[in-house]
Order: sequence, then structure tokens, then C-alpha cells
Amino acid sequence: MAKPSLTQPFAQQKPDDSYELYAIRVEYERRREELLEELRELDEWRFTNEQEYWQRRGASLHGESPGHLINQPVLSQQPPVRPETRLPPLPATPSRGHTKTPCPQQSPVCYADVLKQQIAEKEERKQREREEQRKQDLKLEGEKEKYNYWGRGGGGAPLKDVSGNLITDLKKHLRKPNPCESVARGEARPASRKKESASFSPAPPSTYGRGNVFEEGLTSHQRNQDQRHRDFLKLQIEENKRRQEEEREKVRMEEEREERRITREREIMKKEYEAELEKRRRKDRE
Repeated sequence: MAKPSLTQPFAQQKPDDSYELYAIRVEYERRREELLEELRELDEWRFTNEQEYWQRRGASLHGESPGHLINQPVLSQQPPVRPETRLPPLPATPSRGHTKTPCPQQSPVCYADVLKQQIAEKEERKQREREEQRKQDLKLEGEKEKYNYWGRGGGGAPLKDVSGNLITDLKKHLRKPNPCESVARGEARPASRKKESASFSPAPPSTYGRGNVFEEGLTSHQRNQDQRHRDFLKLQIEENKRRQEEEREKVRMEEEREERRITREREIMKKEYEAELEKRRRKDRE
């Protein structure tokens, strides 16, 4: 490789390696001169502004001459280098680095508020579960009360009146007049009890006992069906109780797991909080 000539500047010397490297070097020199010129103009503008400021304010306020400036020109003291292309002058803008923007700091986390929020959410979830369980129990009880194994009365099924009482004598029940209908139709009451007794003979009193009214009116097949129905209802009640016990046990285990999780999180938060306090103390001591 040939040695660079001392008569020509380095930017005008062409190396022997390649034209691309030569172009890169020329571009580098040009950009360097442009940046130096831009910095020099900025330094001159700052120097001029400071000089005008001290001239307006007066050197007697601070007891120092206008020549003692805050920012002394640095680049302007260097010998000027004339670039090939001169950039236009920069507009009057404030110098860089004089304004300080406060950096936003992250607010500290309040662990007590976080724990209170978790406890409130847990209580609200428990309340919703209790309300749902209560609604399901009420719905099941209503279905049990409305359920009728026999369906409509008659055909072997016990008959009941409007009040829900068993009808032991159907003929007597049918012959019994409705007082509301009698008054509405304007029917006259019988003149005496003797005429009423002469018209028909009342049915003999029932000999059924109070406890076996339902049993005496049924056949053996109906008794078997009734017994099976009772067994089925008993199994349903036991199954519902067992299911409720399982649900309560499941809820209890879930609550225990939640308590353990909250306790672990609380310990972790406490350790982090203590570590943060210790870090702040060390920083304050420094």
C-alpha cells in the first residue's frame, strides 16, 4: 500500500484498496465537518445569548465581570475548518440540557389494601354460594310439597276436598250443599229437621280409626305401591342430605385451601414489604 502524500490533505488522497472504501472515507470526513460546524454555530449562539444576558442584568449585581460566563465556549476556540458545503444557520432554540424533566416515580404498593380487597372478594363469593344453596333448597322443598304420587283422585287413589282433607264418605260429600251456591241461587232452607231426615237417611258413621283412615281404604297392591313410594322418597331425602354434606365438605376444603393461599401470599407480601423498607433505610443512610 502506498504511503499518503504530505502535499495533499488526507481527504483528497485516494487509497489503493477500493473505490468503495474511498467513498466511505470521503463521506465520513464530510459528515464530521458538518457536525463540527453545527456544534460551533450552537456554541456561538449560546455564547452570544449569555453575553447579552449579562449585559442586560449588569455585572454589578453579582460582583463579577460579563466576561466570566457560566458556559465558556469550547468548540469556538478551535481553529475553523471550512467544509465543502455550508449548512444554513440553526433557528434560535433554547440550549440543550438546561431543562430537567422530573422522572415519574411509581407509587408504592399498599399491601393492606390488597389484602382487604382479597378478603372482601372472598366474603362476597361465600355470600353468593350461600344464596344459591338456599334457593336450591327452597326449590327442592317446593317440588316435594307439590309432588303427588297418585295424580288425580279416584280410581283407587284417596279423594280430598278443597281443604286437603280425606273424603271417607263420597255420597255424603256429594249430597252436602255448598252454602255459597245456595245463597247465590236464593234457595230456601228446609223448614224443619224432621222433613230433612224424612227425605233421606244419613250414612252410618265411619268406623275408621284416626290413624288408619288411609290404610283401610287401600288394597294390598296400593299399599305396596305406597310403601315403595315412601321408600323412594326416603332414598331421595337421604341422597339429598348426602349431596349437601358433600357440598359442605367441598366448600370447607376450598375455604381451607383459600385460607392457606391467602396466608402464604400475606407472608410473601410481608417479606417484600420488609425488604423494601430495609432497602429504603440503606438508601437513606447512604
